[in-house]
Amino acid sequence: KQDSGDDSGVNELGGLCLDCNSNESRIAVGFGSKTSHHAWCLHSSLIVVWNLNQAAVEHQIEIASCCTSIAYHAQLDNMLAFGLFNGTICVYELDNDGNCMLNQQLCSNHAYHTEAITALQWIAGHKLISTSMDGKLLIWSMHYNQLSQPILTHALRIHDGDTMATPISHICIQYSRDSHFVLSTQCGALMSCLLRDDGDGSNRSTAMSTSTQLQVRDGSFGFADVVAFNFYKNLMSDQLSPMKKKKNEIEIKRKIEKYLKLHRDIQVLALSDLFACFAMNELVLYPRINTKLSYHHHDRCFVNRMQFSPFSSNIFLTSSVNGYIRIYSIFASKPMIELNYKNTKLFDAQWSPKRPCIIAAINDEQQLMIYDLLLFPHRLIPMHVTKIQFADDANKKKDTLKRLKNLRFTKSGTKICVMDNDGQVYIYEMCNELVEYNPNELKHLKRLTH
Repeated sequence: KQDSGDDSGVNELGGLCLDCNSNESRIAVGFGSKTSHHAWCLHSSLIVVWNLNQAAVEHQIEIASCCTSIAYHAQLDNMLAFGLFNGTICVYELDNDGNCMLNQQLCSNHAYHTEAITALQWIAGHKLISTSMDGKLLIWSMHYNQLSQPILTHALRIHDGDTMATPISHICIQYSRDSHFVLSTQCGALMSCLLRDDGDGSNRSTAMSTSTQLQVRDGSFGFADVVAFNFYKNLMSDQLSPMKKKKNEIEIKRKIEKYLKLHRDIQVLALSDLFACFAMNELVLYPRINTKLSYHHHDRCFVNRMQFSPFSSNIFLTSSVNGYIRIYSIFASKPMIELNYKNTKLFDAQWSPKRPCIIAAINDEQQLMIYDLLLFPHRLIPMHVTKIQFADDANKKKDTLKRLKNLRFTKSGTKICVMDNDGQVYIYEMCNELVEYNPNELKHLKRLTH
């Protein structure tokens, strides 16, 4: 039991998020309050790391707020990032004995995330993307500055002139192209987004490169390195009407000139200087995300999972509490495939990393469902449905309160981990039929989505 920080006295912690590391030796579960937050989070909570080889808890990390998102690094199996309800992001690196080698806390600055972290995803170049209910999207770099400050900042403002950002609930990123991603909002809207090109026409993924530390000049301003220069160019490239854009550029230059007059010892602008210039002006510091396409989502129900196919950068899925798995092509606004099983509520869904046509999902009937799109359109129902028996099935009264919460495939795709809202994890091994690759299924999937 934990102090809930409200009049209810005590509040039991439950599992909120789950992830597996790249070599399938550890599972991390983020805990938090089972009840919804009416205001600010006053709970203390835990991250628990299990060692699967030893079948034992390896590490417990005490945190000052409920954990809302968790993500292992895609290559470094010991590196774990997790986001909290209060907007803090933490990065831990554990050695093989479970000892902590790195403890980095991000977002201590009020200019970063200020509300619950909704998604974390590691991308190429040891970079981390974070989104939050404050509507901000931040990109951090391990190589450039040990995640001390974001190297790119954006905010989701739907219309030109909006002063408030729209909360972001989920993000999925193309595996082969970091600059393209899909966002969902709290009301279930889906938007295809692209990080803007630089002024010279090069792609933003080039701007995110942190390999060079050469100084760069732009007019009267000097920048310490390419990252600081591209951060400045990103601020200047906000999508505004021509008149507002010109006014925005003039304001940015004036702020920098004023900062340099107050700090005459600064010869070239570092990334930290640019944050200091605009710390109190979020409209400048967080330019609008460039949205390219809005996807049709019939009932605008809350989306609890989005993921690009590991085998195709043009196909992604969504799952919603209304019971539908929808599969989209990035080139079409309407879903190509819709899957629904007995109108049950869905809590999570994921592509298999082993077979292109396999999708797993969990629902409110304690069922783990496996779809095989190779059988589509002749078979619209799951090919396998497994009823998950909770660890305390003898207690029928508690069963009415328990439900499934998250699922994750291991990297090899041979196992699937399912977590309930108490934080208990159930691991299932996939049968040969679900892991044996069929050379025709990727072509079949692409045919279905064209």
